[in-house]
Amino acid sequence: MTPDDKKVIVTTVRETLKALGIDACDPLEMQRDFAYIRQKRLSSARLSTGVRVSAFGTFFAAAIGMVGWLITKVIGE
Repeated sequence: MTPDDKKVIVTTVRETLKALGIDACDPLEMQRDFAYIRQKRLSSARLSTGVRVSAFGTFFAAAIGMVGWLITKVIGE
């Protein structure tokens, strides 16, 4: 690979990143942005799991309550 090839590659990569809105001149800022996006993704996944667990818990508690209510109605008669 010649030095001219490397220049073309570097220029192409920088232009591509710039077109995507990424400043290749400041890699620490890019890393912070990616870390922030990762944190938001993980938080969203945890929230989704918590909501799902709460929904299933509510459903099962209601089902157990209904079974208990039916048992008391049948025994009470």
